[in-house]
Amino acid sequence: QLARDAGCQYVVLTSKHHEGFGLFDSALTDYDAKSAVNRDIIREYVDSCRKRGLKVGLYHSVIDWHHPSYDNTICPDLCYPAGQAAMLNRKNIPRDHAAYQKYLHAQVRELMTRYAPIDIMWWDYSQGAMEGAKGWKAPELMDMVRSINPGVIMNNRLYAYSGLNKNQAGTLDLRCGDYITPERFIPRRGYPGVDWESCMTVSDKWGYNRYDTNIKSPETIIEKLVECVTKGGNLLLNVNPMADGTIPEKVAATMRGVVRSRGPGSPRVPAGEVRAMDSSSSSSSSAACWPRPLSCCCLRTSLFSSC
Repeated sequence: QLARDAGCQYVVLTSKHHEGFGLFDSALTDYDAKSAVNRDIIREYVDSCRKRGLKVGLYHSVIDWHHPSYDNTICPDLCYPAGQAAMLNRKNIPRDHAAYQKYLHAQVRELMTRYAPIDIMWWDYSQGAMEGAKGWKAPELMDMVRSINPGVIMNNRLYAYSGLNKNQAGTLDLRCGDYITPERFIPRRGYPGVDWESCMTVSDKWGYNRYDTNIKSPETIIEKLVECVTKGGNLLLNVNPMADGTIPEKVAATMRGVVRSRGPGSPRVPAGEVRAMDSSSSSSSSAACWPRPLSCCCLRTSLFSSC
């Protein structure tokens, strides 16, 4: 409800993060919320979003620290726990990445069929050789998702260019996804002709951390939203629930501040009607653009919440 009140149009919730724990009821593993606490969090989330008229998105990590067959030697530079590769080598634990790919596809099929229609698949993430066909059998994975949910849109993070590098041009091969996702930055001039969405945190961390108290003000969030909109993009604002699923009060207060800044019944302002601004400039004013509703809210949950 907080996301709806703040003007969000869609929400993205973690279905599985890098540590491999699923927030949905999976028949393929007992490493999930249903087995742990007898709750299907994704079902509760999907039903709540639809009740409030919000589009439904899922963040799904293709990295998996828990699955016994995942091969982290293909690209050691991806995000892995410190010492994991050495431990696997020391214990001579075999890797069978084809078996993991089969598991990945089967879990995604569960998500696509049990909770359909899914509006957004937010994959995370690829690097080096661990991408595309070799890493995830990405073409087959994307075809399967679209065959079940024809209206779904997907980011391009099944492939190595995912928007993490500020120096890479905003190009997009539509075979790799529908849009790109610059992370923690807004491109200086946008990406003309390319759909994009900047993902940013409401504080400094992605997951909940009790010491993460540098919460952005409503004015800062609105300014970043306006900058994204005027450059042709969207804003994915990450908020970080606590272990019981509640939003920290300071974060909730910021979201309510966005509501107050918009004012009741504020109209939507098309991007073409507001002038572009740049985050490096302090002279641009965004006050006239504030009525534009917040594009999105991302709820990131993880067993490992300090990252």
